[in-house]
Amino acid sequence: CMSLLAAAGIYLVLDVNSPLEGQHLNRYEPWTTYNENYMKHVFKVVNEFSNYNNTLAFFAGNEIINDEQSATNSPTYVKAVVRDIKNFMKIHTNRKIPIGYSAADDLSYRISLAQYFECYEGDFAEAIDFYGVNTYQWCGEQTFQSSGYNVLVGDYSSFTKPIFFSEYGCNEII
Repeated sequence: CMSLLAAAGIYLVLDVNSPLEGQHLNRYEPWTTYNENYMKHVFKVVNEFSNYNNTLAFFAGNEIINDEQSATNSPTYVKAVVRDIKNFMKIHTNRKIPIGYSAADDLSYRISLAQYFECYEGDFAEAIDFYGVNTYQWCGEQTFQSSGYNVLVGDYSSFTKPIFFSEYGCNEII
């Protein structure tokens, strides 16, 4: 599959998590799932896909933080996954592949979460290399202003890392 994607000029940003048991963080109790078996899964994904030139980046998580409880419990664990992947890649891979996070576009956490993931305390490896935003607010005949994209762009105007729409579209045409 990766060879066919490469032949078509398609690059992949891959989430290291899966919905299967033991292969993702529990957003409400991440200390119960951030363990040796989970990290073995993460490292296996990184090891396998880092060999493909068209692996553009890895997501350390996708919408793990999406409400007050997960925002309280999960961010430090996501940063730990970022750090652990980067440290693993230094030793076990021949390429430096960016590690980021894909966030739900929740107004309650839009800026604070992005800022938290771009900073680090003592270990540069815990900072993300890029940030993905999942937004579904531009629908139908809307404009840059009526969709709210002008606010979205303004909110991230001082963000220091590359940022892109990791998911986008429309949930309800207005």
